[in-house]
Amino acid sequence: MKKTVRIIIIVFAVIAVLWSAMLITDTMKSQNLQEPVFAQEIRVEADNDTIVYQGLGYMVKRKFFANQNGENFCGSSEVWLFGIPVAAVIV
Repeated sequence: MKKTVRIIIIVFAVIAVLWSAMLITDTMKSQNLQEPVFAQEIRVEADNDTIVYQGLGYMVKRKFFANQNGENFCGSSEVWLFGIPVAAVIV
């Protein structure tokens, strides 16, 4: 019994560490205005300027703007954890 509880705790700890690593990696990429690594693109907003990525319990929103030459660049990025904004960058 005691060994089973220990194994269950270890499994949950490993899952928590892996999930945290995924969240931290995508948050750091987002703060550098880069695409997230682990989150998957799920939709482009109606304005065609915002791309939404979905991770495990978190979401990344990237908004693009056009410069004077007509080229698009990422001007803002937000990370939402369970519906609460936790990080945002605006250029």
